[in-house]
Amino acid sequence: RPADMDKAEISDVEAVWVPLWRFEGSVDGFHVSLGTTTRGGRSQLTPRGGFQHKERTQYILARSGFALDPSAKVRVNRADLVSVNVDNDASPEGVCIEPDVGRAAAQDQAELALKRQGQPTSALYAKVAVKIHDARLVFYPLYVIRYRYGGEAVDGGASMFFAALSGTSGKVVAAHHPSALKSLGGKFRRFFG
Repeated sequence: RPADMDKAEISDVEAVWVPLWRFEGSVDGFHVSLGTTTRGGRSQLTPRGGFQHKERTQYILARSGFALDPSAKVRVNRADLVSVNVDNDASPEGVCIEPDVGRAAAQDQAELALKRQGQPTSALYAKVAVKIHDARLVFYPLYVIRYRYGGEAVDGGASMFFAALSGTSGKVVAAHHPSALKSLGGKFRRFFG
C-alpha cells in the first residue's frame, strides 16, 4: 500500500449480494492427435486420442458491466449461494444487485466456457458436445469497501479503488488498488530521501 495511504477517503463496508447464473452441465469430447514414442532409439509418430466425459458447474455473472465477479477467483460452494427474489422485501441484509443478463445469453456464455474446458490444446480432430442439465439464478454475498486515493502512487488526480471479499470465506475475489510499483517507489524515496 502507498506510504501516503492515510490521505485516502475510505467508505464504510457494504454488504452486497451479486447475481450469478449457475449452470450444471456435462462436456463430452472425442479427439485424435499425434504423439511421439521411442522404440529402439528411434522416435515414431503414433496416433493418440480418446473419449472424455466431465461433469462441470459454470457460473456466469448476471449483471453486465459489473466489476465484482466472485466466480472468477474463488471456488463457489453451493452452500454459499442464496436464492433470492429481488422483487420481494424478504431479501437478505445488504444491497441486492438486480440481474440484467437473461438466461439465454448467460447459457450461451456458459456453453462456450464449458466447450473450451473440454477441448484439447492440440489435436488433429476434436469434437466437443456440451449439455446443460440445470440452470438457476443465485446470489453470492460480498463485503465491498471503496476508497478515493490521489497520492503519489497514481497519476493525474484522485481515483476510485475497491476491494471485495467473499461473505463466506473472507477471501479477496476482486480488487483494484493503486500501482504496487509506484507505491514501492514512493516508499524507497521516503526511506532514502
